[in-house]
Amino acid sequence: MEIYRPAYLFNSNGTSATRPAISSAPDTISWNGTFAVSTPDAASISSIVLVRPGAPTHAFDMEQRLVGLSFTTGSGTLSVTAPPNGNIAPPGYYMLFLLNGSGVPSVAKFVQLGASISAPAPTVSAITPNSGSANGGTSVNLTGTGFLAGAAVTLGGTAATGVTVVNSTAITATTAAHATGAVSIVVTNTDGQSGTLTNGYTYTNPPPTVSSIAPSSGSTSGGTSVTITGTGFLTGAIVKLGGTAATNVAVANSHSITATTAAHAAGAGSVVVTNTDGQSGTLSSGYTYTNPAPTVSSIAPNSGTANGGTGVTIAGTGFLTGATVKLGGTAATHVTVISGTSITATTSAHAAGAVNVVVTNTDGQSGTAANGFTYTSGLGLTVPPGDPSSATVTAGQTANYTLSLGGAGASGTASLSCSVSPTPKGANCSVPADVTFASTAAANFSLSVTTTSSAVAALRPSASPRAPWSWTLAMAMLGIVILPGLRMTRRSQRRYLYLWLAPLTLSLLLMSCGGGSVGGGNNGGQHTNPNATAAGTYTVTVHATSGSTTETIPLTLMVH
Repeated sequence: MEIYRPAYLFNSNGTSATRPAISSAPDTISWNGTFAVSTPDAASISSIVLVRPGAPTHAFDMEQRLVGLSFTTGSGTLSVTAPPNGNIAPPGYYMLFLLNGSGVPSVAKFVQLGASISAPAPTVSAITPNSGSANGGTSVNLTGTGFLAGAAVTLGGTAATGVTVVNSTAITATTAAHATGAVSIVVTNTDGQSGTLTNGYTYTNPPPTVSSIAPSSGSTSGGTSVTITGTGFLTGAIVKLGGTAATNVAVANSHSITATTAAHAAGAGSVVVTNTDGQSGTLSSGYTYTNPAPTVSSIAPNSGTANGGTGVTIAGTGFLTGATVKLGGTAATHVTVISGTSITATTSAHAAGAVNVVVTNTDGQSGTAANGFTYTSGLGLTVPPGDPSSATVTAGQTANYTLSLGGAGASGTASLSCSVSPTPKGANCSVPADVTFASTAAANFSLSVTTTSSAVAALRPSASPRAPWSWTLAMAMLGIVILPGLRMTRRSQRRYLYLWLAPLTLSLLLMSCGGGSVGGGNNGGQHTNPNATAAGTYTVTVHATSGSTTETIPLTLMVH
């Protein structure tokens, strides 16, 4: 027996030739129809044929024939046109061969040809990605079955572009522009049959982008009007800065939004615009919340010696822990931030004259009281560092202050005086008449303010005993009857007078003590003093005068 081995299955060197492969092909085809054949060798195929199997009877084979087919080449697929009619290719089974340029055939795939036989309708099982921009341009991959070369794809009734039937189970395409929303995907083969994936794809707006915000910083208390620039903004979009929703959001157009910042802790935060479809755009750390700049409203006292050392209290707003204080550009010492509205400090040496008081917070923002403090080069009247410039007493008590004079570049003797305003009843202040001061060392002196109590006590304790009237009468008579007719010398007369007056005086005293108390009746008690010092806050002003120079300093007195 001899086995025939056709030459087209071998290379010239005797090795086996590489045969084209058929990945998939329909089981049935119809005359003049188009069907798809998937093959990894599509680019090398030069011809496609149908071979009718032989049916020999005696010496004749009336069935065997070879029919050439026209085709077009795609990526990994061939779109093949079946024979035009039964005269060319009678109905029945055929072997489908693909031949490359060297005439090497593939392994055959049997197909059935006939007028009443058609390919099954395609099915669409999935699309990836399943959403994309309403502007179109999204590349998608469709999977399913029965896809034929030349199949068309629509999404929501709008034809896709760049459709490529990869094989009978895969198609690639590009979406066209379409209104937003979910749509069905339809694959229609060249034989008119189609497959549908209902609501398989969703057209969405483009996600918004945020490119800038102006201004890019503002107060932690909020209230800053900002303009956000970007793309894809939709009416109804919301804005958050650092995670906190802005207010008064207005979408001017798809590129611009205006809003007002809300209160937020200090620091940088991201700017996020979220559209009504849930898509959002972010500008990372795009906005910085800052503490408000401090303000300086007053400083007390508002003057002090050029040698420094004056304790001052600064009032204002927005003071932060760690703030610094400068007077005339010279840093103060012992700076203590009591609260957001109060700072205490001690002045440093500085040339005489009016200077600005500047408070600078740790974030670099500052507040200024122009010409708020005056350095003096005269008598140096001030409160020593660490001593209070105010006192609180109850009416009837004495308030004491310590002041100093000198150390400001001048020396001599200053006369002192003081006054209290508004002038209270029952209160007065006292200072030394004069104080000698030196140019380099300050001399301390005391100021006292006395106040008057609002009540006075009765003249007799409530438990004072009463003397019997009989005792009083007996004592009085004793003085009268003693030796009324006795002759006495002048010296004896004087003794007699004293003897007579003594019991009389005693009786009057006993009558007073036993007959009640002044103002309080038998029980004693207290009375309101009409000249008492009224409760309130007063200003005690001290004046120091030496030659033509006069300096004053205000002190605070609070009476309860």
